[in-house]
Amino acid sequence: MPKQKLYEDELTEALSVIFRERRMLLLLSQAAIAYKTGMSRPYIGDLERTGRNISLLNLSRMAEALHSTPSKLMVEAERLVKEKRRRR
Repeated sequence: MPKQKLYEDELTEALSVIFRERRMLLLLSQAAIAYKTGMSRPYIGDLERTGRNISLLNLSRMAEALHSTPSKLMVEAERLVKEKRRRR
């Protein structure tokens, strides 16, 4: 039987989806987000692709660049995780 993912891992993955979707809705490149946040473009790519763990400081920077707040992004991530778990 496959091991169930930890809730924290699921939140991290959900955030990666949200980051990419919001960036694309704003018609911004990874390079533009990197510039706005002071983070590297490869790091932004890692956040979007791999669900890399993000610090609170960087979450705050991403939220600002994506015209949101850290709390709104987390609420959205929790909603995605709950929806995904319901479908199991």
